Amino acid sequence: MTITQLATDVAARATAIRTLTAREYLRVSVDKSGTERSPEEQHAEHAETAAELGIALGRPYKDIGSASRYAKKARDDFQRLMSDLRNDTFGADLLWLLL
Repeated sequence: MTITQLATDVAARATAIRTLTAREYLRVSVDKSGTERSPEEQHAEHAETAAELGIALGRPYKDIGSASRYAKKARDDFQRLMSDLRNDTFGADLLWLLL
C-alpha cells in the first residue's frame, strides 16, 4: 500500500467513525408483551443502548398524554418534533422511539 492510499484509507475511516447523535420521542407506551413502559424506563433503556453503540443522545421530545384520536390533552412535543423535522431543525442523525 502506498502512502497516498494509506492516507486516503485513514481519512475515510476517521470520517466514518464520527459520533452519531439521536433524539428520543418518549411517551407512555405498551411494549410487545403488553407491559406499559414509562418515558423514564424508555430513556434508561435507550441511554444504555446508546452508550454501548457510541451514540450521543440529545434533548428528548417527551409527552405524557395518550396518542388516541379520542385523547383530550394535546401532545405538544409531538407537534414540536414534527415541526423540527419539517423545518430541518431536528439537530440529530437519528430519531429513537419505542415501537
